[in-house]
Amino acid sequence: MAAITADQVKNDVAEYLQLDRDKLTEYALLTEDLGVDSLTAIEMSIQLEGSYGIDISDEELAEVSTYGDLERLVLSKNEE
Repeated sequence: MAAITADQVKNDVAEYLQLDRDKLTEYALLTEDLGVDSLTAIEMSIQLEGSYGIDISDEELAEVSTYGDLERLVLSKNEE
């Protein structure tokens, strides 16, 4: 599997959420700052799983509250 980069994750999430990349900061809260509800979070995780060939459990997704958390989770899955 090819290495996933932080830049790729940011590009894909920005595109999925139809947001400017600059809004995706380390501490941007998914719900409050980025407007991500629970359904959008699940759909986005499915998209990321398909794009990168990774698995994100519901429990792992529930622990994600900021964009930085999401990026670290996706990048950590690449290392498994």
